[in-house]
Amino acid sequence: MQEQTSRPATTVLAASRIGFMDKVLPAVLFLVTIISRGLFPSHYLYHWDSVNFAFAIVDFDIAKEQPQPPGYILYVLLVRGINVLVHNANLAMVLVSILASALAVIMLYLLGRELFNLQTGILAALFLLISPLFWFYGEIALPHTLDAFLVILVAYWGWRVLKGEQQYLYLETGTLAIASGVRPQTLLFLLPVYLFSIHRVPLKKIILAGLLGFLICLAWFVPMIQDTGGLTRYLEVMDQFSMRFQESTSIFLGAGAFGLVRNLTKLALYSGYGVGLAAVPFAARLVFRRRVPGELEDRRMAYVFLVLWTAPAFLYYLFVHMGQQGLVFVYLPAILIFGAWVGDRLMRSYGTPAQVLIAACIVLNGAIFVLAPEFPLPGRSSIRLLTRQTIQQSDVYLHSRIAAIEENFSPANTSILATNWHHVEYYLPQFKVIEFDIGSKWEIDAGEPTSVGTVQVGSDDLLLQGQAGTAIVLFDPELSEFNQSPQETRSLKLAEGQALEYFQVEGAETFLLEGGTFRLVP
Repeated sequence: MQEQTSRPATTVLAASRIGFMDKVLPAVLFLVTIISRGLFPSHYLYHWDSVNFAFAIVDFDIAKEQPQPPGYILYVLLVRGINVLVHNANLAMVLVSILASALAVIMLYLLGRELFNLQTGILAALFLLISPLFWFYGEIALPHTLDAFLVILVAYWGWRVLKGEQQYLYLETGTLAIASGVRPQTLLFLLPVYLFSIHRVPLKKIILAGLLGFLICLAWFVPMIQDTGGLTRYLEVMDQFSMRFQESTSIFLGAGAFGLVRNLTKLALYSGYGVGLAAVPFAARLVFRRRVPGELEDRRMAYVFLVLWTAPAFLYYLFVHMGQQGLVFVYLPAILIFGAWVGDRLMRSYGTPAQVLIAACIVLNGAIFVLAPEFPLPGRSSIRLLTRQTIQQSDVYLHSRIAAIEENFSPANTSILATNWHHVEYYLPQFKVIEFDIGSKWEIDAGEPTSVGTVQVGSDDLLLQGQAGTAIVLFDPELSEFNQSPQETRSLKLAEGQALEYFQVEGAETFLLEGGTFRLVP
């Protein structure tokens, strides 16, 4: 008798606990994420792509890389709408990043709970909330946290459909179509897990859902193509853009071992930083194994689901092209869910010691973002972490230089030589800009000048206020390496010990940029 009545009581208690968590925990997670991101937002456009999006808010043109291919039209329309209210492109995008971060954390809790159990959902949400990489992208003007939220939402609806709740098929399909308008690559990466989730659905429902998804995609794809000049022009732009990167990264286009090593290195570093100390439970579980109740419970369906979610993007990034760190968010939530499941198994095996270990990992993960320096090792060529200090340094860097140029130089008689010339175009549009590109770290031309032609500027062409002649401002310190007239270089002191260098071109002198170096010549 007692045994028969205890089961319903336990079931009711568990259900009431989940019900309470569903009401309270999402609200807590939302508020904590919003508050934590609200402490350290960037005030200047952080990334090159951020500038692309800022220009796109005013003039959407993929051919001008406003934004960069393949388009991101729904993201641009979203931030354009917010910008109508705030009149600040960076702020509009940061607000989206913050809100999307909070929604992603909530959805990962719900998905982890559905895939495994309540404890896994809670741990997965905390791992994402405190991930140094995810926290960083929640503070800057890029669409990657929004992409993460939509990816998790598609996975959530997909898992519900896979379990037999076919009424969610249309929500899953519609969300995937919308996510593809925010970032078109998402459709390619999530297609395998989407097809897996619907493999038990009747064909009639699949056709109806497919029609819904097609119409939603059509609603954003057609305007995007029209704004680019037609489908032929769009495909040309896509091809040109892809070839610019993939010739040195894709093993299918001849990148060979260099491309593979480059992609693998970036994948490992970015994924590792995204997971952070949440990887400790993985290691601990491998070392300390103890069978617990439920250890042999059949979770194969969940494992297959997570693998199909993770593998497509991972393989593409490995063999074709791996870009900036935020791209890992398309699969990182799946890794964090599995890490949370392993952490839950560990806590069930070892109790309080494991709970203390995992709690310490979560706290230290947050401390990495809040307290760690941008360059934890000596020298700016060492390992670079994306932390709170990275955002602050970027803001100070841009603000001090932009303010100094506006206060001390005249647009009528000044040219700005810059590696960050896209930021200069946006923040100092009244000045003439001379582009100087340097190969990025991990690229085949890292540290080398690229795409620089010959530029000559004489004293009559372009003026430091109150002085005769033409001013050539060197916006970025790394330009010094290519300066062949250091004795002719002047400087203005900036904040935090920095300096802004420039040339004063007078008389018959000429500033000459040629062969990847520059100098003053008689």
